[in-house]
Amino acid sequence: MNVANRNSVDRGCNDGTLAVGWGSGAVEFPYLIAPLDAIKTQAQKDGTTITTSSNDNAQQGASAAQNADYAIVCINSDSGEGYITVEGNVGDRNNLDPWHNGNDLVKAVAAVNKKTIVVIHSVGPLILEPYIDNPNVVAVVWAGLPGTFPSGAGRVRDDANKL
Repeated sequence: MNVANRNSVDRGCNDGTLAVGWGSGAVEFPYLIAPLDAIKTQAQKDGTTITTSSNDNAQQGASAAQNADYAIVCINSDSGEGYITVEGNVGDRNNLDPWHNGNDLVKAVAAVNKKTIVVIHSVGPLILEPYIDNPNVVAVVWAGLPGTFPSGAGRVRDDANKL
């Protein structure tokens, strides 16, 4: 289980699958199906090859996506209560951009892959204008904060052939 904020006090960090904000309402999950885990499980069943870049580096993401039939880019934005500061955010977010340069990641991947699917895990709205009109971005899945429910990217895999 790779929860974005699993190994921190009251979930006050953002590394991995974002499934809940931080603060006094944060809970322990009995399980969490991370997007990449769900995709790998299905790919193993149907013999699909997967190339991954499991970090936020735009160049590495583009490199992994350039020869793929489809590219699934997961971005997120976190927040919580003001008694914890996470990556310069005191409680609420400083802006409505995805964290870890998510817009740059999407733009880099969409520049090399004509079937880019964006999956968003976020506590609230995000500004999508930097890429939403890019013809290579064929879908945006708002997965919200999935908690223990199978995440959006894992569910996208089932519908990708319809694009």
